[in-house]
Amino acid sequence: MPSATYRMHQKLSDGSYQAIHVESESGVILRPNGDTVEQTLRSCVLAEDAGDNVPGFVVDADTLGGSTKEEIISTAQAGVDLSNIDAATLGGSTKEQIIAAVPTYTHLTTKQCNHSVDTSSFATKSEIDELEKKIAIGTLGLSTPVLGARIRIGGFDYMIVHITSSIVYAIIEVCPMTTEFGSNATYAGSTIANLCTTWYNDNVPSQWKNEANAFNTEYVGGVMARCFIPTADQANGGWSYFNSNSRRIFTDSSGNAHTWWTSTPNTSSSPGDVLYVTNYGDINYFNFPTAAEGFRPAFAIKRSLFTS
Repeated sequence: MPSATYRMHQKLSDGSYQAIHVESESGVILRPNGDTVEQTLRSCVLAEDAGDNVPGFVVDADTLGGSTKEEIISTAQAGVDLSNIDAATLGGSTKEQIIAAVPTYTHLTTKQCNHSVDTSSFATKSEIDELEKKIAIGTLGLSTPVLGARIRIGGFDYMIVHITSSIVYAIIEVCPMTTEFGSNATYAGSTIANLCTTWYNDNVPSQWKNEANAFNTEYVGGVMARCFIPTADQANGGWSYFNSNSRRIFTDSSGNAHTWWTSTPNTSSSPGDVLYVTNYGDINYFNFPTAAEGFRPAFAIKRSLFTS
């Protein structure tokens, strides 16, 4: 049976008219943006239909530029905000899964990232979070230094552990090798001091060494060098990031904790030995200088290279 829709108009005080719906339906009622309710509902996917109850619905993936989770993520990279979208119809079981899948590589607080890192090998949210801490190296220098953030130099990540008005100290994050300290406990002329020189020559790009002249020369254990092993005092809170055992823990490429040498000889209980950091982060330990412990080189980067 055909039906008809009638409209009444009430004249307002300003001379305009307002529609009065005696009987209304979704194709007639206008929303504030000018669309009818029917048009709005067609752009949504019903998540439930409880008869006359107000239905719960989520945004249709098509309205976000795609029909699959991957297409949605691609759209999100272009600036679509997913924070208020139910992810159930977007290829994930929760909103968090979709948001976590969107690869935002800039840290929300520090605004730092490392665009030179291949992100294809990062699979978990925690790995992405770690990646977000990395600092971009651009033609104008480094961004603002932050304790615990990373700088990538010559294919290796170095962690910022201390900041002064003139120097930013950074130490390698993952153990590249183990080595003996030397034939005795003296840092000058030792195996490990010479290894620092080799490391600087072989693993620091020329633009850091020559064009940028990035590193300050530090005096450690009788040695003036741009790459060095920190002292026990620096490892024991002298560098502000190293204020707890957990922050001194040094891991290998498999994520296993590893001991590492300081450049300080033991002068108390057992002269002739060298202080080192245990795999639990304690530093009140010493060993024969001919033993094998982790090699952890550090740099003193000039503060003037940073943009702010």
